[in-house]
Amino acid sequence: MSEMIYVKKQNFVIRSARLEDAIAIRKMVFKTFVEYGIAADPDDDDRDIMCFGVPKANVVELVTVFGDVPVGSAILTGGDDGRVKLTKYYLDKDYRGFGAGVAMLQAAVSTARQLGYNEIFLKTRARYKEAVQLYESTGWVRGADQPGPGPERVYAIRFSED
Repeated sequence: MSEMIYVKKQNFVIRSARLEDAIAIRKMVFKTFVEYGIAADPDDDDRDIMCFGVPKANVVELVTVFGDVPVGSAILTGGDDGRVKLTKYYLDKDYRGFGAGVAMLQAAVSTARQLGYNEIFLKTRARYKEAVQLYESTGWVRGADQPGPGPERVYAIRFSED
């Protein structure tokens, strides 16, 4: 499968994931967990990042690259119900503030729409204040909070049927 370029800016590129991105992306995600005081769960909630870059059915993985350094990730996993889940939407804190986070989120939403899904949704934690602010400022609608361990907030964008 050929590499897909989703966004190309002066400072960064958002492209499809490669297997060789896996280690850098895992380190970045786990570094972000430490930044926010989150325990990694590679056997459950975080198992998708453990096989990052390996092609999978109904999965699109995006990588944000500054120069040749992978610094951001987003995983879209399609379901049979017409919905696609966005997970592992992270950007290394040293690369925030350049527009890459917004561009990666827009690329994920655009890709979900182009693939024909009716809705894109994600689960997040209230402590990810910057991400929550971004979702709320870009049209994501907050759903009912989820009980139990793990991310408690749900956000979604429903695509209109044209």
